Amino acid sequence: LQQTPKPDGLLGSLMISSMNRHHAKLADWGMSHLVNISPDTIEELGCGGGRNVKVLLRKYPDAKISALDYSPLSVRKTMQTNHRAIMAKRCTVVQGSVTKLRLYTIQCSAFSAPANLSNASSASQSSVSRSMLFSKQ
Repeated sequence: LQQTPKPDGLLGSLMISSMNRHHAKLADWGMSHLVNISPDTIEELGCGGGRNVKVLLRKYPDAKISALDYSPLSVRKTMQTNHRAIMAKRCTVVQGSVTKLRLYTIQCSAFSAPANLSNASSASQSSVSRSMLFSKQ
């Protein structure tokens, strides 16, 4: 369980791959409810292995995405997964802590974050990792 917040090493790499696979169905379901938005920029907070970044880039071909994760290993995986988008200047990936962000200064059309970064109303809700995309349009 220590690998969940900040994956590292071989076990962390396995954790990231597992999270990309096991969270995909729920993340896709959440993103399927995003209709009638066309964000120019998206902030992906807690990008993990970059799977959702790739899906969002495909879903919003005119958008640029900035991805952030606390784990250097997650940042590397996201960069590998989205190498083409990074080369095309559609995606940037940085290592850092969401707790250090000044969210009111982010200038973007939408942002995506695991549910545990939002204000979950109960412990059971915060223990379930869910992707959410919030539009400012």
